[in-house]
Amino acid sequence: MPFLVLMLYIVFLQVPLRDFGDAFKNFRFTGTALLLNFVWNPLFAFLIGTIFLSNQPELLLGFILLMVTPCTDWYLVFTSIAKGDVASCTALLPWNLGLQLLLLPVYLIIFAGITIDLNYLDLFRSVVIVLVAPFITALLTRKIFKTKSSLDWFETNLRPKLSYLEFAFLILAIASIFASQGLVLLREIEVMVLVLIPIIIFLIINFLLGNLFYLTKRWSYQKTTCLTFTIMARNSPLALAIAYSVFPENPLIYLVLVIAPLIELPTLSITSQINPKIKTL
Repeated sequence: MPFLVLMLYIVFLQVPLRDFGDAFKNFRFTGTALLLNFVWNPLFAFLIGTIFLSNQPELLLGFILLMVTPCTDWYLVFTSIAKGDVASCTALLPWNLGLQLLLLPVYLIIFAGITIDLNYLDLFRSVVIVLVAPFITALLTRKIFKTKSSLDWFETNLRPKLSYLEFAFLILAIASIFASQGLVLLREIEVMVLVLIPIIIFLIINFLLGNLFYLTKRWSYQKTTCLTFTIMARNSPLALAIAYSVFPENPLIYLVLVIAPLIELPTLSITSQINPKIKTL
């Protein structure tokens, strides 16, 4: 988590405040992203989950729990690395968070026939630590550079170096996740093989779907990059916290959520390097 908080601080620091204001007014883009995240993704996840995991109901439940919860942190980092529209991604964040908390119980009733109660207070605390704190700190930091000369110095001398620092923290964060969860991956290789195919299919199809909006000239590269990462990246920490509290007797459910980031984060990291090449097509 410390690396993630530092990365988000760097991400927010690179975005001028006026860009956030403009992004919050883009209702057409926001509506499309929400439609894909909260209608397309749950239906698509249920379809591929049923095809590949129908004989493993606990793995299927873990897979659905993961895929119906859009990411609220990592997607900002990868969008920034790929030179996408971070302001638009940030404008999506409260929608992504609020709607997934409201709709998750509904999805589980529809797709799994299960009712759950969520501890919203604990979830709110984690959001404040991971998202609100680095956002406010970044805004205050930019306020320090309030004169034109200091802003010019920031844009010319400091901002270009932030992307390198951001990528370094990303490598450290992924390495720490593998260091802490790598043994789980080796012990549960059969589970990893079972969930690998549907997760990869989900990521590849959404990568193609997101970039289709650029290739058809519907939006700029920056906006479609934001769209691509918000529909690809999933909120495994939130899904894992819910699984631990609601399904404590079903370890296979949260095992999927432990393994998923080990597949998802390297894939998103590769995507952040590949995606800029879309501009040349």
